[in-house]
Amino acid sequence: SINTTAFIAPVDDTLDDIRLGGSLAAFSGIVALGIAFHWGIAQAVFCVAGIFGLSAYDTLSNNAGGNLLIVDTIGRTILPSYKRRVAVHEAGHFLVSYLMGVLPVEYTLSALESYQKRGNDKGLKSAVQAGTRFADEVFKKEIASGSIRARSLDQFTCISLAGIASELVLLEKAEGGRSDLVQLDALLFALRFSPQRASFQVRWAVYNTVSLIRKHEKAVEEVANAMEKGASVQDLIELLEERIPPPPPEEYNEEGYVANRALYEQQP
Repeated sequence: SINTTAFIAPVDDTLDDIRLGGSLAAFSGIVALGIAFHWGIAQAVFCVAGIFGLSAYDTLSNNAGGNLLIVDTIGRTILPSYKRRVAVHEAGHFLVSYLMGVLPVEYTLSALESYQKRGNDKGLKSAVQAGTRFADEVFKKEIASGSIRARSLDQFTCISLAGIASELVLLEKAEGGRSDLVQLDALLFALRFSPQRASFQVRWAVYNTVSLIRKHEKAVEEVANAMEKGASVQDLIELLEERIPPPPPEEYNEEGYVANRALYEQQP
């Protein structure tokens, strides 16, 4: 019952609507100023050209980071549903990374908060991209060496798709996550995966990630609630440790098979 189209091609209707509304408001403002101050055609054209010029500069120099900073701030100010969606998205990343054994080290829920924490060292687009950072030094070393373990790839794939999965399961619609998909596509392309192999990797990760989110849906909601209240990473990890106890250690029979598998699978 997974909407695969929504999963692989999320559409951010909220921010797109804000961008459209902002463009219309800017055009209306120019018209109003022109009427109030009796502008001529040249002045109106100059004003419009200035706006388009700033937009083009932001797109070329910052990969539209300035636009994202403004639009995200407006969305969080006027739309509580948008704030909630971002929190649910990042809670999904946080939960799945925790379950995958990759420790989360930081999260941000807004472009402004991200910019305040990261500054402009890596470019405005990277600095304003809200998200969750992980202790993934081992994975980065594997990428640098050109040799990635299957386990590491599975972890990265599931964590990348966790935000979209969380939105689909809890909100029944995914709008965020396009940047996650771009990063995942770039990695699979760099690994020279064939379309068939890449498709299998993604489909496997979708199934497992959605299963994890559904199994721990209440935990995702609690993490999202705590994130909106500004909880620390340590507080979030402690919350998950309370809600999701570790499975019992595996016990083996004389033939070498796991003897308590049924008990293991019943764990929350």
